[in-house]
Amino acid sequence: MKELERVTRTKPFRIWNDILWMMVLDARDMLVIHLASWTKGICGRSGLLSQVKAHHLAELPIGRRATERTDRDAHLRGLLDDAHQAAFGRLFPQSTSRQASGTDLDGLVVRMRNAAAPLSNYRNQNRAHVFEPGPSGAARMLDLTELRSTLTMAEQLLNDLRLVGCGTMMSHHDMNDADSATTAEEFVDSILVGHSYRKEIVMEGRDRQQFYEALHARHDALSAARQVMFNDNYDS
Repeated sequence: MKELERVTRTKPFRIWNDILWMMVLDARDMLVIHLASWTKGICGRSGLLSQVKAHHLAELPIGRRATERTDRDAHLRGLLDDAHQAAFGRLFPQSTSRQASGTDLDGLVVRMRNAAAPLSNYRNQNRAHVFEPGPSGAARMLDLTELRSTLTMAEQLLNDLRLVGCGTMMSHHDMNDADSATTAEEFVDSILVGHSYRKEIVMEGRDRQQFYEALHARHDALSAARQVMFNDNYDS
């Protein structure tokens, strides 16, 4: 969506490819549904955090366990010790023991539930149960920035648990085969301009930057009453 905002400059726009637009909305809805379900699941009675509390507290020490490699490398040992302590502090900020306690895990569950509450409400009332009896549509709508924040929180939680418990971390990065930046440009062009045959007609051989600059210039030159859709100001 960053590319869409960059190109439109947050102006209203006409959707020239409703199929792709609906795909995006559907993908967003499924992200909300799955992410809310995940956050609810790990905090449940048999979820990840409950399993950690029941079986793995001894594996969450406040101090990092030494390894043969770090014993030989003082610089690496210092970096890993600092990272471990920072992760432990994020997970269990109120801990006073040499390892995580049941109370520490309970506190983590409460914080996760509170942080995920807006997402769960958004899922339950606006996305997953819209046709069922109840207060449908009453929850505050979340934007993509807020959804990204929840994803980052989930990634941080998993990495912190793994770092404190196992001494390793996971990498969260773009795993798509296609180039995301190029795909974003192609997607935005399809939404704002339309299919390839229409692009050929309206872009008139200009590159996309020149074309969008021209659209904005034409839109800005219109009277306020005619500034409706920035990409639909063509001569009738």
